[in-house]
Amino acid sequence: MSAIGLERVVSPAGVLPRAAERLDASAEIAPHEVRVRVRAARPGRRVLPAAVGAHGGDGDAVRAAVLEIVAARGVLIGNGYVPGHAELALDLVRTDPGVRMLFDARLDAD
Repeated sequence: MSAIGLERVVSPAGVLPRAAERLDASAEIAPHEVRVRVRAARPGRRVLPAAVGAHGGDGDAVRAAVLEIVAARGVLIGNGYVPGHAELALDLVRTDPGVRMLFDARLDAD
């Protein structure tokens, strides 16, 4: 099991969850996962302006468009900042073999 949820990636194979087109959003959680209840989510800076522009600011239509994205992808992932995120990311690259493999493959590809 990966510390960052690599096993949740459905497609494309071999990418980090943030870059995935589709994630497994099944309700079952693994022993290393934590269930949280979310009351609100802020769509990313690309999703919301595109939905607002496409639907002329109609709130119900924008909400429906965002929910369609969630249904298609499995989840909605944003770019939320968390203090200490850089240290956490570096630690994952150093300690998680799956993350290190993806990191090395990406460096080799460039």
